[in-house]
Amino acid sequence: RLARAAGRAPAAAAVALVLLLVGFGVYLGRFGRWNSWDVLLRPGAVLADAAGALVDPRALAFSLLFAAFLGAGYLLLPPPRAAEALDREGQDGRLT
Repeated sequence: RLARAAGRAPAAAAVALVLLLVGFGVYLGRFGRWNSWDVLLRPGAVLADAAGALVDPRALAFSLLFAAFLGAGYLLLPPPRAAEALDREGQDGRLT
């Protein structure tokens, strides 16, 4: 839907940005030991730790590698609509 609305290049850039942010979030949760509640309860400490992690080469490498792992799954796995189509196949014997 995003590619139809905004174009392929902006949609790909948005997906890449989200994957990088998710990778960085996983880094903060795994190595910084932060969780989602900490963003609400101690936002200053989380932001300070995130700012420090932005200059740490290990944090950036982990974030990039995790984003690449997720991106590979995004590109290789079928979209959820494929599962819905398979469910419909059982109803009338053919894929619609």
